[in-house]
Amino acid sequence: MTELAYDYQGQDQSRFIQPKSSKLIAVPVVKVDGELSVPAEVMVSIWHRICYEGKQDLLFYDGTVTDLKGWIDYIYNPQNYVVLIVDAVGDVRHIAWINKYYQGSGFVHHCSIGNYHRKTWPTLKAYWQGFKDDDGKPLIYTVMGVTPTTNEKAVKLLRVIGWHEIGVIPGICYVANENRYVGGVISYAVINEV
Repeated sequence: MTELAYDYQGQDQSRFIQPKSSKLIAVPVVKVDGELSVPAEVMVSIWHRICYEGKQDLLFYDGTVTDLKGWIDYIYNPQNYVVLIVDAVGDVRHIAWINKYYQGSGFVHHCSIGNYHRKTWPTLKAYWQGFKDDDGKPLIYTVMGVTPTTNEKAVKLLRVIGWHEIGVIPGICYVANENRYVGGVISYAVINEV
């Protein structure tokens, strides 16, 4: 992968310097030798953008993250395997993470920054397909999601990108800003065949 350098240009812009390309690339958010691969300033910018676009209550519908400090604590939690999807000019287009990972599966959470880019899901899937153990066997086979039925755009996106819907579990999603429980669409995507 091309080495990326961070160039912070203000709170509302998260940019990476890279060669021009028509592709999206995945940038993992990890610690390397104790240093973050993506500076906190970028995550601050992403949070501000998510809030500006009015997406924070949809992303954290259960109210677990409500402010910047909560976001930073959450996103840098080592139990969340975070990746940014960055476009050819270096703009962060999407953030996604897997958590509750266990024996080849985990739950995916994600949010577009701006409009959803059609190459986002193929880029994420290819990135996760690259996770291998020392013997070359895949580490991720299946990812899952629980999406409130009230988040109609997200439910539609699941269908558009080819996730498999198992069904709806009534009352499984607590929507904090409405103080009510709604159904949750249970879905999954195969990353690597078993």
